[in-house]
Amino acid sequence: MMLLSSGTIFKSLELFAGHGQWSKSLAQKNWQTIVRDILIDSTHNVLHQTEQLFIDKHIALMDAVHFGLCCRTYSLAAHPPYRSPKHLRGLPTLSPKKRRRVDDADRMLQLVVAWFLICVRAGIAVSLENPLTSYVWRHPTLQVLMKSVSDNGPLYMVKTCYCMWGRRFKKPTAILCNYSELFHIARRCPHEKHSVKLQGNLTGRLGNPYPEAMCNAWSEALCLRAAVRRG
Repeated sequence: MMLLSSGTIFKSLELFAGHGQWSKSLAQKNWQTIVRDILIDSTHNVLHQTEQLFIDKHIALMDAVHFGLCCRTYSLAAHPPYRSPKHLRGLPTLSPKKRRRVDDADRMLQLVVAWFLICVRAGIAVSLENPLTSYVWRHPTLQVLMKSVSDNGPLYMVKTCYCMWGRRFKKPTAILCNYSELFHIARRCPHEKHSVKLQGNLTGRLGNPYPEAMCNAWSEALCLRAAVRRG
């Protein structure tokens, strides 16, 4: 655990953690990390009340919180699509099974927005990541978040590309956060071509894990912010 001279311990919580690379990078800097994802343990489903109670209990104790919200139904790469610019809450032609997926995803987004607001108001470093082209950024629920935080300090949209962190594909992504230190990882892609194009199964298999180098730089930004704020 990362200790200051005062004995302070830095703590983090990662939800929808997937491969957990964000937390691994912080753990390497001796942070105390909590990693939650349904792929790690089926009880980590944020739609279940027990998991919501767990998060409610721990979130205010954190120095940093990150939401790697699943982009499956929000993705422009989904074929056939789940949403469109005119139907951000789901296409009217969806099958019952896909409608349930969209509704569940929107319920998760509502929870994320509520927890994000808790962090902002408590001064906790908080971030939400999704692909740059994701419908998440246009979704009415997220727009409510953007309007709600105006009295609690600024929010920042940090944009970066996986190709700038050692990956063979571009994958532009965006991170909404409340700490300007994260601009440390902002990158623009200068490449004309990439050796790998994400499509089909490759979109998830290769595109989902955060690049290790990016997470290492991200963790440095969080360490800097935490050290300044906690003295």
